[in-house]
Amino acid sequence: MRGTAADEWALRRLRPLLCTARRSNGVTVEKTLATTLQVAYFREELRMRVYRRVLADVLATLAEAGVPTMLVGGAALGGTVYGDWALRHSHDIDLLVLEDHLSRGAQALAAIGFTPGDRSIGPGQRDAILKHVSDLPVALHSRPFPVPYANALVSAMWARGESVMLDGVEASVLSPADNLLHVCGRAAILARRGSPFWVCDAWQIIEKHPDLDWELLVEGAWRCHLSLLLYATLRYLASELEAPIPPSVVRRLATAVDPLGREGALRAAQMVPKGSLPNLFRLTRRWEDRARLLKWWLLPSPSYLRAVHELRPSASIPLYYLNRPFRYGARRVSAAITKAMPTRVTWRSRFG
Repeated sequence: MRGTAADEWALRRLRPLLCTARRSNGVTVEKTLATTLQVAYFREELRMRVYRRVLADVLATLAEAGVPTMLVGGAALGGTVYGDWALRHSHDIDLLVLEDHLSRGAQALAAIGFTPGDRSIGPGQRDAILKHVSDLPVALHSRPFPVPYANALVSAMWARGESVMLDGVEASVLSPADNLLHVCGRAAILARRGSPFWVCDAWQIIEKHPDLDWELLVEGAWRCHLSLLLYATLRYLASELEAPIPPSVVRRLATAVDPLGREGALRAAQMVPKGSLPNLFRLTRRWEDRARLLKWWLLPSPSYLRAVHELRPSASIPLYYLNRPFRYGARRVSAAITKAMPTRVTWRSRFG
């Protein structure tokens, strides 16, 4: 789903949270809306009973198979910082798994009836997606971020992980600072598939952890080349929603921008629904900034290409430059075709 339909779908997923917020803040709304929100909450509560049973089976199965896991995304947040599973809609189960355990993890889940999803494990792959009989996807990721350059702290994130109990099953989750970095970083990187939940997630993490290690967050953003993207997301939370974020943190992120992080931010800007080159030009007022944008679009730095596309041989970089305009055109055509295609019925649309 794209455009208005996608926005409507995203807002539907927020209804249980709005229902609880309305009650806790004593907000009066018309009866029809109040009923709609209440029904959405009960529906999500029922849906989460199935989700939690599947999650418990997945965690227990992988633990028995000797596969270390780190629960991330909606499953980790709904079971910890929200305090009520029904408030955090999750259409899949996301787990970090060490790369050399991916194959064993996929085999363990296949042994209890999971089937290969969109990306099954194969030579050189760093992710595996399997599906439960209900169509609920389980994604095993070896890296927390979808762009290679942002994964400089994988080992440190594993070392800082915290143990929690979810429905009687032990699970590991990211530390609060790493969790906030993960939520905001992924939201900015995956802007095209952005969800309004990142705002709620970030707010809940900050509220749940008033002693959050902001120094660790700033350092992590720098080492992952995400300072500019974290600056944009945290500045929005602080200025528009008055989130209790220290002003010094926002200022430090604004000045801690490295060349690779700047190019990564341009990539993220191009990923938003209206991030086409003509639109970015219209939003850019100064000609020198437009020149920088055009230069990046035509000739991104070799270090950026190696970091994002993992182009190792230097000889392949000139070929990539020549092919870049054609790749851009192909993406635009593919996006137009995808927009025109009907939506498939999945676990998300059946139960979400």
